[in-house]
Amino acid sequence: MEDDPCVAQLFLELLREELGYHCALLICGTVQGALAELGRWKACDAVLVDQILPDGLGTELIAEITNRWPDKACVLITGQGSEAVAVAALQAGARDYLTKMKMSGPLLGDALRRAFQTARTTQQETRAASELRNMQQDMDHFLKAISHDMGANLMVMESSVETLKQESVLPEKPRAIESITHLEACLRQSNRFLNDLLTLARTGTIEMQPETVDPAETARQVVFEQRRLLSARGIEVEIAADLPLLAVHGARLKQVLTNLIRNAAKHGCAAERPRIEIRNAALPANSIAGDNHAWLCVADNGQGIPAAAREEIFIPGRRLASAHPKGTGMGLAIVKKIVEHYAGQALVDPTMEQGTAIIFALPLA
Repeated sequence: MEDDPCVAQLFLELLREELGYHCALLICGTVQGALAELGRWKACDAVLVDQILPDGLGTELIAEITNRWPDKACVLITGQGSEAVAVAALQAGARDYLTKMKMSGPLLGDALRRAFQTARTTQQETRAASELRNMQQDMDHFLKAISHDMGANLMVMESSVETLKQESVLPEKPRAIESITHLEACLRQSNRFLNDLLTLARTGTIEMQPETVDPAETARQVVFEQRRLLSARGIEVEIAADLPLLAVHGARLKQVLTNLIRNAAKHGCAAERPRIEIRNAALPANSIAGDNHAWLCVADNGQGIPAAAREEIFIPGRRLASAHPKGTGMGLAIVKKIVEHYAGQALVDPTMEQGTAIIFALPLA
């Protein structure tokens, strides 16, 4: 975009020298003419724009080109350069800025190559952002659809449980009543997960707002809900009575304890007299949690975790060779993510001589 024919010819020669005769070149001398030609000439990759044109400024033209065709690389060229013009050019969307007084073939070629590379990067980022938006829309639709279907199924299950309760409340059926109570607890937990899904679909986040929670009571709820898994292996669970109150979201603490207790039951615990303890933990030497955090522990008496794998097990999807075949490798990753949200820390206690102890820090109430 140059209104002086002599200067335009000079640029043509420099461009031919730097880019070769295979490149197609078009010269325009006005803002309106340039916009019209760009609308027709779809294959244009770069635009060299003079700052002073008969019907406008180069920076204004660059802003319009960037708005209409963000994939085109613009370079501003001016006869009287200044820092203010350079800043205005870059703000308008120019990829580079050159002055006519210092113009040379290598300088022009380098500026165009940088502009091409930046434009390609912008195109890739634009495509990636568009694909990400499409994926997000698909995920939102999927979450809403699965939440709707899960909600319908849970309503049917709750109705069936209520019917069972009415028909099974007889003294001679204590095991049936116990099973129904357990089923109700699992349904409540499923509803909590469903609510998390719905919140995630609506807002892109899940509820993490801290509240005062008793970890001992939460641990008892988890043990009751996991009683079939624990009973099947004859695992004894001991919950310390002196656990401090914590400032975390109740459902998130339950996720932490559920994953740790299930992990210990499925992958840890000795074959004879299997045991899990939920207790306070000593401050580890490598603690990065603040003084307002409490350290808790979920320990089993199994074979333990090799020292080389004690950090690796917190990586999503990573599982030890000795792990239960039906595991997903996500349990400890979920624990780590939740704990770190509250500026805490989760790690394997290196001082444990037998079995595995996962210690974690969460804020005190």
